[in-house]
Amino acid sequence: MHLLEVVVAAGFLIAALVPLFRWNAKAGLISVLGAIVIGAALFSQRPSESSRPYLPKTKAVQDYVSSDSCKSCHPGNYESWHDSYHRTMTQPANPQSIVADFDNVTLTARNRTYELERDGDEFFVTMPDPDWEAERAAEGLDFEMIPNPPLLRKRVVMTTGSHHMQAFWVNAKKGNELHQVPWEFYIPAKKWVPSAHAQVRPPEKGRPFGHWNSSCIKCHSVAGNPGMKPETKELFSKVAEIGIACEACHGPGEKHIAFHKNPLNRYQQHFSKTPDPTIVNPSKLSAERSSQICGRCHSNFNPIDYEGYWFNGDQYKPGEDLELYQETVRFGSETHDQMIEDGRAMYWDDGTCRVGGREYLGLLESKCYQEGEMSCITCHSMHHYEKTDDQLKTVATGDQVCMNCHQDIAKDISAHSHHAVGSTGSSCLNCHMPHVSYALYKGIRSHRIRSPNAAITSKTGRPNACNLCHLDQTMEWTADHLTKWYGQPAVELSQDEKQIAASVLAILKGDAAQRVLMSWHFSWPPALEVSGDDWQPPFLAHTLSDPYGALRFVAYQSLIKNPEFSDFKYDPVAPETDRLRDAVSALKKWENANEKQARPKLLIQANGRLDSETIGRLKSQRDNHPVEIPE
Repeated sequence: MHLLEVVVAAGFLIAALVPLFRWNAKAGLISVLGAIVIGAALFSQRPSESSRPYLPKTKAVQDYVSSDSCKSCHPGNYESWHDSYHRTMTQPANPQSIVADFDNVTLTARNRTYELERDGDEFFVTMPDPDWEAERAAEGLDFEMIPNPPLLRKRVVMTTGSHHMQAFWVNAKKGNELHQVPWEFYIPAKKWVPSAHAQVRPPEKGRPFGHWNSSCIKCHSVAGNPGMKPETKELFSKVAEIGIACEACHGPGEKHIAFHKNPLNRYQQHFSKTPDPTIVNPSKLSAERSSQICGRCHSNFNPIDYEGYWFNGDQYKPGEDLELYQETVRFGSETHDQMIEDGRAMYWDDGTCRVGGREYLGLLESKCYQEGEMSCITCHSMHHYEKTDDQLKTVATGDQVCMNCHQDIAKDISAHSHHAVGSTGSSCLNCHMPHVSYALYKGIRSHRIRSPNAAITSKTGRPNACNLCHLDQTMEWTADHLTKWYGQPAVELSQDEKQIAASVLAILKGDAAQRVLMSWHFSWPPALEVSGDDWQPPFLAHTLSDPYGALRFVAYQSLIKNPEFSDFKYDPVAPETDRLRDAVSALKKWENANEKQARPKLLIQANGRLDSETIGRLKSQRDNHPVEIPE
């Protein structure tokens, strides 16, 4: 509590206590002072989060000056950055940053209730003590089954995300450490989601424990330093700036500002036409070094100096060789093999990354990068972009950026794509960068640029671009076309792969990664345009009872995009009996709709009913090995 609050509170207490004292010249002052002391002492016993260092210390890293120092000389670039989702990735909690509903909201899941409220410009959650829960989890206990946990009213002090999902942070009892509130706000649907269901995560693993200082600080701030104290292991973290700001890409700006305060230096540098030695401009670097700036965060990695990182923070500066500071987890590495054992595979079995937000891992495996000059900023820009959604350059929103290098293909696009020019099937991105990565309840384009290959799909399970558009076609259909058009070798396929649409096989018997991506594609507009939109609901209905909460959310979002199901009600976190009831209801709703034509590849029989026997067989063959996609 602030001093002013103590004084005001003491004043009210005085008003109540003074009548109890017999006023006289000698005793009056003593009585009043005594009441003030008593009141201050009483109110000082209330727990007060606002009086402690609740956020990482900012502007506290040597040589960094923060984005505010860039605004006066670079107003245009500052403005475009300020409008981006990089800037709003992490923010102090306030009415401007919080997009979620906090007005007297009650959330219940997994035997726990959370009361949300707004008080003026501050936001609070009455919740089980997150430190107590973390301690019970560390003891190996199923803490959510322990009744009557200690409750605390915690102030939300920071947010993460403002585009798809928003997460919220409260203070831990140590240092300036932050715990995540175990609920997230799904912005497109304006819906609160338990953290356990916000990611593809095996249900038996329970909910994750978000801890900002140990996991998020490195990428969601500038020059993050966990600030571990050797004697106590507590974290007193500090950052140059909260959020992903100018110096995350351009490096520390103190020398740059000092140099350019001199007008003569500014003009000499301007007319020299050489890179400014006092700051880093990614566009002036090699493809490798500029991409490493993005890859520092858009990858999966471990600090090389692990202990030093905890005490002193990340020492990498933009423009340096990233490999000297962190181990990028590549496919087949010892670290990734260990992740596979833990059920957290980052890659499909052909080496293609399947985790959204890790696009650098795909770029590294692409020939356009390995043998050409392609880099992240070939397509993306932090300042001159078409949409904040993907920050593609204004000149890179179509296929032209590919044609700049592949000029032989540009001369006759349809001869290469075997699709009409301008169609979704003739899109370079749809064919060579399909949505086979996943994050945030949606498919993400792969950044490993490759051609469709039915043999790889059959062997590794990674979906191919052809069957992600032609949802109603089999693997055999795809293999035959790839052989006919591009001379790919014939593929030995199973009877199911010859007779049943690849999308149906994936959503019924695939692993969790295949099922979630196919559920999303069942409402992807280019796919519906090609394969029709009247047969997907029953397969999405089956996914409404999937054991993975995230898959149920994705399937439901796809289902209600179908006009006949736009008003269908379903709660992905309801009790299992309710979910099964609603899944059956959705299935019957589709069956009772208009007459259906027989479509054997889609398991629709001549009577318009589904082939329930084959569906049951495929579901019994489902790949149930645990899958965690670590977003």
